[in-house]
Amino acid sequence: MLGEVPDAAACVVQLRDVLRRGGFLSITELAGDPDAMSEGDIAALAKAANLEHSETMRIRAASLEVVTVTRKATSKTSRA
Repeated sequence: MLGEVPDAAACVVQLRDVLRRGGFLSITELAGDPDAMSEGDIAALAKAANLEHSETMRIRAASLEVVTVTRKATSKTSRA
């Protein structure tokens, strides 16, 4: 529900900072939510934070879109 966060870009950067290299971050958006971010918007935020968009999964029965991004193993901004 990243669309609910006032500064989504800063939020993704902070999440990246605590994510281990090679770790996964899953962002879920509810279809029909007026604040829901699109897959493209999430992928752009991930790229700006030096994360890789690795997968998108749509769960029709629950009207969910799950976008998974990965912290790059070669990231120079990583801590551990």
